[in-house]
Amino acid sequence: GLAAYDAAVTICLVDTSVAAPLFLRATKRTYSRTRRSDQPMTQARAILRRMAFVVERNNDTSRYELMMEGVLQGVVIFRAVPASAPEKPVVLHISHAEVVPELRGKGFSEPMVRAALDDVRARGERVVSTCWYVSAFLESHPDYADLIAG
Repeated sequence: GLAAYDAAVTICLVDTSVAAPLFLRATKRTYSRTRRSDQPMTQARAILRRMAFVVERNNDTSRYELMMEGVLQGVVIFRAVPASAPEKPVVLHISHAEVVPELRGKGFSEPMVRAALDDVRARGERVVSTCWYVSAFLESHPDYADLIAG
């Protein structure tokens, strides 16, 4: 299981009364063309108000993990490529992002990906994405363009 976590790499403990609605408003605006209705957004907002979530980097399994009340609910899978020279950053090749079936289409992926990318930035790393969702996120959020390895 999920016993090996490094508490020092916890990157996003959300006070859901403040931060979650901001994430959800951004999700609704950015991805409105892909959603069939506003009902999933309402469901996500109600769930996030009741519980905090944490996104942690687990280097042992090469993934970021979305934890809600101690239960794994989603992952961003990556492969770290060491820098070719000391002055160059580590590059994370992100291959997949996924939440559990019960949370799909309800606005949980964006805050998970956003938290993972914020951690990548804090570590001074860069990303290459082959995951369609992460690629679409990077394309629609120019404030994360500096993270794209090039």
